[in-house]
Amino acid sequence: LSFQQLKDRMKLERSPRLLICQGLKVPMLAGVIRPALLLPPEPLSQQELHCSLLHELTHFRRRDIWLRALALWVKALYWFNPLCWLMERLIQRDTELACDEEVLSLLSPEEHAALTARLPLLEEFGFAAEDFGGGSLIVRRAPFDVDPGDIEDTLLEIGGRLLTTGR
Repeated sequence: LSFQQLKDRMKLERSPRLLICQGLKVPMLAGVIRPALLLPPEPLSQQELHCSLLHELTHFRRRDIWLRALALWVKALYWFNPLCWLMERLIQRDTELACDEEVLSLLSPEEHAALTARLPLLEEFGFAAEDFGGGSLIVRRAPFDVDPGDIEDTLLEIGGRLLTTGR
């Protein structure tokens, strides 16, 4: 599908500008006042481009860039408060997961099956998209194995992980 067809499919009255950006690895939406969909100079496969454009246009339609800009502004203002850092990270995670879930719901069953196991942002945040007969369910993967018989080591592992990675 062309960019115009994707825009029509998503019922967008207006769309972001399309720009090529050197040094970019994946497509992304940028700009609060005049949003632009930035594309990497290296060509993407047809399916990757299709899914990436759907994902970024979903961000555009949901106006996630405004929410994330507000979260960054609050984090900059209250940089000393760790809860603001956590809030900004959770907003980023949740907006990405919501877009991924919506994109999965827009895909045909064949596209859905091919893409479900390959969503990089889900993996980055420790999530997985499970395929249940054409629908999807995004589930949280356990970041560590919990052994109920050895709770002390498990708590130390959780604490160590939180200190080193923040998740």
